[in-house]
Amino acid sequence: GARLSSRVHGDWIIRGLAIALGFVGIRILWMAF
Repeated sequence: GARLSSRVHGDWIIRGLAIALGFVGIRILWMAF
């Protein structure tokens, strides 16, 4: 139902943020080295 859909959407947002942070971290490390 709607609750499950909302939960999945929230999970994707968290996953997206984690991936974005990972890319930023890699970029900073790449620049540092």
